[in-house]
Amino acid sequence: TITKFGTDSRYYLMVRGWLVQKVRGTDSRLQSQNSQSKREVLVTEVDALNQGIRAIDLE
Repeated sequence: TITKFGTDSRYYLMVRGWLVQKVRGTDSRLQSQNSQSKREVLVTEVDALNQGIRAIDLE
């Protein structure tokens, strides 16, 4: 879904901006997290969001 809308020029800026904000928010939560298991989940989420950004940037 992200790739579908992110590669559409009408929605690109909105989708990319949303992804960047999600990465920043998740990264902030990651920095404040002490539990290793929760950190791993957040790292996975950040990686997935970054992959989404790369997918729409490299259309």
